[in-house]
Amino acid sequence: MHACDVLGHMVFATYDTPRPIVLFTEDGHPSQLAAVMEAGVSAYVVAGLQAERVKPLLDLATARFHADQKLRTELSDTKARLAERKTIERAKGYPMERHHLSENCNPHLK
Repeated sequence: MHACDVLGHMVFATYDTPRPIVLFTEDGHPSQLAAVMEAGVSAYVVAGLQAERVKPLLDLATARFHADQKLRTELSDTKARLAERKTIERAKGYPMERHHLSENCNPHLK
């Protein structure tokens, strides 16, 4: 199976349920790095399939994956809050414009 096919299968397999992926390869060609990153690979290990290295690499890939997922969730939540805030600001603007009020002017406080 060609490397592009393998990456395609990984993207498909993890699309709905992201999970850490460790890719062991003998070919460390730099041109593949962008495709590997796009496929969501957590660790890209070139010529490193020695038994004593596998567990630490898997542990590191899992930790990096969870840290990345946390950042993605925080980014998504922040974007959602920002979109909500923009909607609220637009909604506030309509009556303020209609009644010729500024944001600093609150007639109920006078």
